Amino acid sequence: MKFQPAVAKLVKLARRKARLTQVPFGIAAILINNTFAGGATPESARKAQEAIDRGRATGAKTERERMYLEAVAQYWQDFAGRPHGARMKTLSNAFEQLAKRFPEDDEAQIFSAIYLTATQAPTELTFAATLKAAAILEPLMVKHPEHPGVAHYLIHSYDYPPIAAKGLTAARRYSEIAASAPHALHMPSHIFTRVGAWQDSVVSNRRAANSAKVDKSPSDWLHALDYMVYANLQLARDSDVVSNIIEGKSVTDLNPALMPIGYSLAAMPARYAIERGMWKEAAALEPRNSRFIFADAMTWFAKALGSARSGDLAGAEQSIATSENDGLMSVGLYFDMIGRKTAALIAASIEAGALLASDDDEVIARYRGFGWALGLAFQLNDDLLGIWGAEQATGKKPSDI
Repeated sequence: MKFQPAVAKLVKLARRKARLTQVPFGIAAILINNTFAGGATPESARKAQEAIDRGRATGAKTERERMYLEAVAQYWQDFAGRPHGARMKTLSNAFEQLAKRFPEDDEAQIFSAIYLTATQAPTELTFAATLKAAAILEPLMVKHPEHPGVAHYLIHSYDYPPIAAKGLTAARRYSEIAASAPHALHMPSHIFTRVGAWQDSVVSNRRAANSAKVDKSPSDWLHALDYMVYANLQLARDSDVVSNIIEGKSVTDLNPALMPIGYSLAAMPARYAIERGMWKEAAALEPRNSRFIFADAMTWFAKALGSARSGDLAGAEQSIATSENDGLMSVGLYFDMIGRKTAALIAASIEAGALLASDDDEVIARYRGFGWALGLAFQLNDDLLGIWGAEQATGKKPSDI
């Protein structure tokens, strides 16, 4: 999960061996960042497109190399007009075709599986996509027992409570394959948490936190501590919980742009106070005002709940009012919010029609992108009318947003 160092190494390799078309593919693939959470920026898109254009100009020596490059190019196409989920879907479809074309290429199968897993909708409870990915990876785990990607991606494939027990073998294997990588040491605890193997989670994350400290990775360190707090709470080890929280406060060199940092520092004390019914302590929590409004919201929720349960209704109301302060909102967060709401709905509706009318992925993607843009425009106009529109014309009282 060291995206930036990996990009830097590939850029150096590209300078030395300009004819390698797999290097531009690697750069464009790594710049996607976290396939599950997103994280690609417009600057990432610019760099990725430069790499893709360079690879195309160089010219692929084989059909396989060309398909790799064109597959990852699907993700970056129309970057500004499509959300991460829609881009992942086209990337997954492209790699599925690549894997079918070259069934003997194990790496193509592995890429196809992880991209397919990333398309799994949380509301789709048959887990069709992620179980299909696991079926690809399981025989590869037998064939390549030392392959870190296979074990890692199997954990992601089974990272849902109803099917998590299927991932225990991969979870226990992964921490031994990459025994010095903080993220690899942490990942098994995704499965351990889902199945309630709390002691295993504590051990896994203790190793991850120690490794992250040596590795000078504050984000990985705090992420592991947060998981430890959760596991120790389930084991009623309150003194260990307090130690984990104190250790978290000692972590320095915090990058405010990294979500796990803001999330972990908000979640750990809020979890402890609420789970133990320590209402006065919950009411006294200090919000950090990070870049991630959902992380800050945990602290405000804990404060409001703590105040209410302590009989301080005025304090609860103040916490709720402060958490809803428009100052916490940004243009980016606003568009993310309406994107997940109206834009996603209209995009899905229009895509459904395109799916019935065509099997051309590019045509379907364009209709989906049109629906997304239409949804954004509709909701933006509706919100503007809600603030400044005439009530007799809109049927809404002003400021209905």
